[in-house]
Amino acid sequence: MIRNANEDDLSISLKDAKLELLERLNSPGFIVTEIDGCVVGYAVYNLVTKEQTKILRARQYCYLQRIGVDIHQLEAGIRYELIAYVKNECRRLDIDDIELDVWSFNDRGQKFFEKVDFESYGFKMKASHNKDLKDDC
Repeated sequence: MIRNANEDDLSISLKDAKLELLERLNSPGFIVTEIDGCVVGYAVYNLVTKEQTKILRARQYCYLQRIGVDIHQLEAGIRYELIAYVKNECRRLDIDDIELDVWSFNDRGQKFFEKVDFESYGFKMKASHNKDLKDDC
């Protein structure tokens, strides 16, 4: 039986989430920022290696999965420090590119990443199965 999760299921979900976090703790791509002993920001990134195919070249890049800062610390420059750290790590490892995804409706996020020298180089598209599709698609 499949059902919607409820409050009683949180212990299972939290255990899985905790295990996943514990596995990531010792990896180089999980960093935190702390002020006075309190964690106020974090970033999760990983290094990706793509093998060459008939249509794509081999490449290695950093994928920034997530960056988060305590809402009360948004103006403290923590986001900039986290990005600078990731950029320095990539430079140290001779990795040129850092990639990430930002939702199209996240104007604040897009503006922030543009301020720290990210630029748009493509976009994703989707089609919903419950909408009428135009004949000219």
